[in-house]
Amino acid sequence: MRLTAILFLVSTLLISCYKTPTPCIDASATEVDVFEEVIFTSCSEGAAWYDWNLEYDAGVYYDINSSFSYSWRDPGYFRVALNVQNEKMNRGDWTETYITVNDICYECKGISTATVCGSDHTDKATFNATIQNFEKAGYTCVLINN
Repeated sequence: MRLTAILFLVSTLLISCYKTPTPCIDASATEVDVFEEVIFTSCSEGAAWYDWNLEYDAGVYYDINSSFSYSWRDPGYFRVALNVQNEKMNRGDWTETYITVNDICYECKGISTATVCGSDHTDKATFNATIQNFEKAGYTCVLINN
């Protein structure tokens, strides 16, 4: 009986040594334009394992590092969640933040008028090339939102 009580006390003390980590997300920005990178870093206390869950234009992105970066190609309001666990993986908690992504649009006027938006392109390079091609063709392109 005495041995059982001692074992219970020791196991309780050992388990309580591993505290529940406090989750925290540090985002380099909470509002960006399409193609603009956001750096996410865990500022969690007592965490040894990280599970990031990020909503984005085409689905969900996962990462297990303490930090990562991401840029969106579509405008919207996106959730970023972080689940953290302690060293023994027996206690954890989670938190979330939201990122607002705005579109970038130009109005290009020449023989006709065209609106060119970042969300119509797969990446920043093709978006910029499209604007440059309009300007090479004699169009004047003006930023109409941002």
